[in-house]
Formats: sequence, structure tokens, C-alpha cells
Amino acid sequence: MLRPTYAIPPRLKARRAVLGLTISLLWIAAPSAWAEESPVADVTVPKVSPFDDRDYRVLTLENGLQALLVSDPEADKAAASMNVRVGSAQDPDDLQGLAHFLEHMLFLGTEPYPQSDAYQQYISDNAGSHNAFTAQQDTNYFFDIEPSALPGALDRFSEFFLSPLFNADHLESERNIVHSEYMARIRDESRRENDVLNQLLNPDNPTTGFAVGSRDTLADPEGEATLRERVIDFYHRYYDANVMNLAVVAPQPLDELEALVVERFADIPDHDLSAPTIDAPLIDHDTLPRYVERQSLQDRRQLRFYFPIPDPTDEYRTKPTQLIAHLLGDEGDGSLLAVLREAGLADGLSAGVGRGDGNEALFTVSISL
Repeated sequence: MLRPTYAIPPRLKARRAVLGLTISLLWIAAPSAWAEESPVADVTVPKVSPFDDRDYRVLTLENGLQALLVSDPEADKAAASMNVRVGSAQDPDDLQGLAHFLEHMLFLGTEPYPQSDAYQQYISDNAGSHNAFTAQQDTNYFFDIEPSALPGALDRFSEFFLSPLFNADHLESERNIVHSEYMARIRDESRRENDVLNQLLNPDNPTTGFAVGSRDTLADPEGEATLRERVIDFYHRYYDANVMNLAVVAPQPLDELEALVVERFADIPDHDLSAPTIDAPLIDHDTLPRYVERQSLQDRRQLRFYFPIPDPTDEYRTKPTQLIAHLLGDEGDGSLLAVLREAGLADGLSAGVGRGDGNEALFTVSISL
């Protein structure tokens, strides 16, 4: 599944938990449950709200992987999410959608569990669900499950990042599934708007490419390497423990969760890689201001303003853009929306950051007319 890039949800980053947990990264030293020769390089406890009675622990393994553990005795499900800080921005020019296609291929069997549906069947047999998405700079895999089945789920899940088979027998069917995802949303208003926006941004910025993929863009490449070989090369080039962040939430105690994670994820290869960075600017400022009209397929009219700003991801402690968005989106007396409504010019208004690449971002003000 390809994560939409036009919405305003926060992007997953290494500095944030990946299961909706908002945690301040003010670390406090904590003793490790592992001996000095263990695969655990560091153990810390995040500073959390005094109103949060869950137990937290952050592990850094020797291979560079970071894991957030959350023990919630009241939870009726266990859940895990692995975020890999690689996405569609790393797609090669001749295989757009390759990162998304790799996401699909990882589900199709591993060395200990070679059946193409081994992971999916185990999750569904234990009252769980699973999915994944590819964004421009992140690929995220996640599941939830009956807590007693968490060890078996992590057994299968961890092998995605240790011994995937890239099942050749299912390559064509997965390519068709990716194409179906593309076709299913081809008339989606948000997707169409995002496509127009990509054409207005700097074409040299890799976040503006065609991310989902199709049968055409994922056709067998010219040259000696097959599509499967290109998938495997992409996996080994970019997937590394140093760019992975795991989060596990379950009712089990922290020591038990730590043992489960260390046993299964400490052997993920460490090739001393780092998350790819983007050098090309997101916006060509020489082309501003820009104005464009897009014909909607629905009976609605909207006006959007996009303001280039520095990417605010690192400002997560103070959240300046969220504060500005809250002030602009207020609907009370004297607010911007109240004035526009009174003049008969608008019936809705929202604001927030919708696009960013780590360097630059777009602050968007949307007005429903």
C-alpha cells in the first residue's frame, strides 16, 4: 500500500515512535537487563506525561536498530511496527515505484517460513491484522495480534529484514496488485491534486516522482538485471539496521518484551548505512508565485495556498507549525473563518504542513468555498 503524500498526517521519523505514541526524547539513563556482552548497546527511558501509567523503554542494539518498548497491562492486543527510513524518493529513474514494489515482495515468504502467506495466515489465525505503506522517505510495516501470539508474530515479522525470499513465482501477481492500487485511486481527488502539485515543485527533487508504480513503470528493465534482481539490489542497498526503528506495544512486562526483540532483531545486518538525504530543493523559488487551476471531478470548490517553509520536523518539541495551524483554523468569533463566513466567501478552513523532505516543507491553508 502506498501512503498518500497529500494528506496532513505527521510523517514517521526516527525521532518519533511509529505507533501513535507521542514521546519527548529527553532520555534518562536506565539499567540494562542484559550483560555487557549482550547485543544491547544502550537502554534508556523516555520522559513521559505524568498522566501516562504505561511503562516505556528504548533499546539501541549493537547493530544500530532502535526499539521502543511499551508495556501496557490494559492492552487487549499486542502490536508492532517497523519503520525503515527509505521510501519512494530512492526509486531509480527507470523503475518508479520500486520501493513500493519491494514493500509488497517482503510479504511473500522468508527462509524459515517459505510459504507466501505464512505471515499473513498466522496473523489472521490469531485475531490480528497487518498492513504496510510506502511514503517518500519511509516504508512502514505493522501488525496487531492476540498478545499470547506475539512471539510467533515477531518470529515471522523479523525475518522480513533477515531472510526474505523475494518469491519469483509471485512477482507478476504482485506487480498486478501494485497496478491495481494505482488504478483504484486514479480518479481520487487528493491523488489528482498531488499529481498537479508535483508538477509545480522542483522536478529534480526525488519526492516529486511517481511513487506508487504501475505495470508500465515496473516492467522488466532493459539490460542484464531482471526486475527481481533490481528489487534485491534495492533491498541490500538501502535496508539496514541503522535506518530501522521498531516499536512494540503489548501487555507483557518490559523485560519480556526486551528479550523478545533482542533475540529476533539483533542479527539484522549492520552495513553502517545512514538514512538517505535529499539535496535538491523542494521548491524552485525563482518560479514563485505560481497559480494553477484544476478541474474537480466532484461538485466542490476549494482554494489552497501553499507557503514554502523550513521543514519543521526537528521542532517537534515546540510544534510551531501546529500552533499556527490551530490559530488559523479556529472557528470562533473574530476568527478568519468567521469573517469569511460572514462575507459569504467560505464554509470551511484548515491548515497544516502537508509536504516536506527534511529540508523544506509546504504549509497549506485550505479554504472550502
